[in-house]
Amino acid sequence: MTAKFTWGDLVAALVWLAPLAYLAYVYPQLPATVPTHFDLRGEANAWGTRGDAIVGNMVLMGVSLGVALLLRYLPSIDPKKKIKYSMGTLRKITYAIVFLFTVLNVAIIYSTQHGRFVLGGRLLYVLMSLFYVYLGNLFYSLKPNYFVGIRTAWTLENETVWRKTHQWGGRLWVVQGLVMAAACALLPENAGTIVFFIGTGLLGLGPVVYSYLCYRRIQKA
Repeated sequence: MTAKFTWGDLVAALVWLAPLAYLAYVYPQLPATVPTHFDLRGEANAWGTRGDAIVGNMVLMGVSLGVALLLRYLPSIDPKKKIKYSMGTLRKITYAIVFLFTVLNVAIIYSTQHGRFVLGGRLLYVLMSLFYVYLGNLFYSLKPNYFVGIRTAWTLENETVWRKTHQWGGRLWVVQGLVMAAACALLPENAGTIVFFIGTGLLGLGPVVYSYLCYRRIQKA
């Protein structure tokens, strides 16, 4: 199955290139020594050359492109040829990943220029929580496959378990993601950080447990 290039792909490609254009614009203004790493509070704690800023930019762009291409061409390596039924959803996930990496990359370049990470602390956690919400909204439309979604032994064994788990998991990711975003925005920063990491763990663990219980319930019926 050949992935067709669409207008959405063109927009995503331009968004992907935005950090490179931004870096080219600000590069002459950068000092010889720039911050290359920031702590959780957004304070610079490591320094390097302007060339290091280019390397970091290219690494993030490379990761973004690699993930996007992998998602787009999964049908070529899918042994069961089932992922093709979820290509519309995969396209939406691809766009979200490109947008997320672009925001992070632009924030890093801006922070390199100004000496403080603009997404430090609560803002980064709010952004990631909203990303979880977006993904949760797409869970319901994912068909059974080996690559993307809540892939446990029980969801892959039974299509009903897959469907029910993704419906339940999608609601969990949306509701909990919104709660996490609000908590990270409104609570003191340390409390918001705790909520974010505990919440992220529960988002991963909850659907796994649910898929097992759902499978057991169906087996007993």
